[in-house]
Amino acid sequence: MGSGLAELTVLTVSRVKPVIKVTRVTPKKPATKKEYLFMIRIHQKPLGLLFIILFSTVSAAAETLSLAEAVQKALLHSPAILEAQNLEKSSGEALKSSRADFLPKASASYSFSHLEDAPYQVVGGVQRQVGDTDQVHWDLTLVQPLFRGFGLVSRYKVARAESEIGTLRIEQTAKDLIRDVKTAYYDALLAESIEKVAEDQVRSLEAQERDAQRFYDHGVIPKNDLLKSKIAKASAIQELERARAETKLALSRLSLAMGDQVDREYRLVPVEKTTADPGDLAELMETAVKNRPEMKIMAKTVEAYDASVTLARSAAWPEISLV
Repeated sequence: MGSGLAELTVLTVSRVKPVIKVTRVTPKKPATKKEYLFMIRIHQKPLGLLFIILFSTVSAAAETLSLAEAVQKALLHSPAILEAQNLEKSSGEALKSSRADFLPKASASYSFSHLEDAPYQVVGGVQRQVGDTDQVHWDLTLVQPLFRGFGLVSRYKVARAESEIGTLRIEQTAKDLIRDVKTAYYDALLAESIEKVAEDQVRSLEAQERDAQRFYDHGVIPKNDLLKSKIAKASAIQELERARAETKLALSRLSLAMGDQVDREYRLVPVEKTTADPGDLAELMETAVKNRPEMKIMAKTVEAYDASVTLARSAAWPEISLV
């Protein structure tokens, strides 16, 4: 705004090609508050329909995101990882408690009594005082368990297996999360590639429509051929909109996998192509059976159940302690 004149900014953005056109309009007459209105200009361009932005501010550029950064964000902000870590801490405390059962238990008690008359006894007809009116008693007990029917050992084995299972669950959750993030990242890259192909298709069909219009104007082709080119362009624009919607959905799924905001915009970095041989399928399956956390968790679960059976049977055995 300057010299009492209202200077308006009108932005037009192509839906097919991200081009921003800025037009400044300065009225000849001074504009009042009531007369200060945004002016809308609708332009029909060969590249397709245009939409108007009535504000002179443009949203900030999308954040650049690589595959490694996506995985790192997911590991730092995933609620599933946090839940697995808290469960592992809980099982670790249970393991400490089971270890403490092997240690001796100390207990102390204290009592105080006040008597109205001092205690006495009569010996040979003579009364003698044998105590005070205030009675104080201290008791200190130390108990060392020697045998609990294998219950202590079994309880420790169960707690140790559950602690190891908690650690393995963290590993399993992390690996599953990395897999989900990578899958969502590659899906988003694929969606962006499909969108670019759809944009190229729209540009190609628009050029064909322009050629068909010129041919029709000169009487080279019938109107039917011109209408076919228009229908083909309209179908391509529709496919482009579907591709853009699928790209947004893919980016939203990626944001959810990373534990980020759904509407966060990212500019994905392409992943370099790899031609590494994955190896023999039978060998890969054998390696997975040996190293996958799920298999180790199953083994530790069986170990915990075996110890639980011994723990249940320990109630039938006598208990021996050193006091």
